[in-house]
Amino acid sequence: MAEPISLIKDIEPNPNMPVPKDKPMNPYSIPEKYENIALNKIYPEKIGQEKFNKLVEFIKQQESNNKHLNKKGFVKIGDAGEVGIMQLKPLGNFGGGKGGSLTGIRRPILENEDLNERIGRIHLINILGNSIINYDIPSTIMAWNRGLGKHKKWIVAGKDKKKLPNITQKYLKALEKVF
Repeated sequence: MAEPISLIKDIEPNPNMPVPKDKPMNPYSIPEKYENIALNKIYPEKIGQEKFNKLVEFIKQQESNNKHLNKKGFVKIGDAGEVGIMQLKPLGNFGGGKGGSLTGIRRPILENEDLNERIGRIHLINILGNSIINYDIPSTIMAWNRGLGKHKKWIVAGKDKKKLPNITQKYLKALEKVF
């Protein structure tokens, strides 16, 4: 397991992102509108700042017990390779291919706690705004936990909650206590 990165300048840019000719490439592939904004100010207007921040805190608690590092001081890594406080998968398609989505984020970027949460918040905004989710919180949580593709297949198959994995059912029960 690699040690957490300490210098952002050590992060390689994503080679798959187009580079505007008039601007240097954003090394994190984060849309410019989210680059220099405080984390708690990244939220979709449709559900509001307070509710969105509460949802982010819920996800961080469920995913990593709200801790970026493990007991040994290394970045938390999940069984499926998820990284950090929001347990994001490296090289994932964070945003479902919409304009401004985050694709191909490498693990060293996710090892930075601020960038991990920033990318997680942007990914969560993309999930919430997906036409099949339409800002529904339980649906958002299922898509976060299982992935948007699996969630869409579950919806098409009839939305049988008994067919959800136990971990997703536990996630939903925890969500009911918070929302």
